[in-house]
Amino acid sequence: MNGVFEIALVVVLVGYLIFKRLAGQPAQGKRMLLLPIIYAVVGVGQSWQVFTSPTAIEFLGLTAVVSVGMGLIRGASVRVYEANGLVHMRYTAVTVALWVVTFAAKFGIGYLLGTLDATAEHAVTTGPMLTLGVSMLAEGIIVLAKALRVPGQIIWDRGKDGAEHRASPFLDNMKQQRLEQHGGMPGEAGTIGEMR
Repeated sequence: MNGVFEIALVVVLVGYLIFKRLAGQPAQGKRMLLLPIIYAVVGVGQSWQVFTSPTAIEFLGLTAVVSVGMGLIRGASVRVYEANGLVHMRYTAVTVALWVVTFAAKFGIGYLLGTLDATAEHAVTTGPMLTLGVSMLAEGIIVLAKALRVPGQIIWDRGKDGAEHRASPFLDNMKQQRLEQHGGMPGEAGTIGEMR
């Protein structure tokens, strides 16, 4: 896939994600865990030719590490709450700003790489699906960890056309264990702006 097209695709995917999550939606394990893993695997496949250049490998590794860090911070900024018996999540203004910083860091590091090593200039357009996947996975892990502290069920996948939502025995079991360890109902998980 053409690097510029891949970047445009990632921007569209993230734009759609931000739009949907700003409105609030049920926290879905499948979208927070499985989908990012698929993006990362596709990204590895698309970036395979980069693995012949040591500089490009370093760039991809550095941007992946930065993306994971930004994903963890973004996850802390997401508001997690209960609505209609389900755990919901909603992006905040801080989350959106952190997405902008994530993209700026990726392209800033790429620009710096291009000035230091002109032969690795193509590396700037490689790996956006990989870095998107690892960033979204890190964010999803933090959001799900927060969701374990909120009343309501964490669903695996949303039911379509009036069908029931699919649950995840693994997530249900984790939530039950947390309740047993801490005795009683969990409270609402705040965002990064609310933490002291």
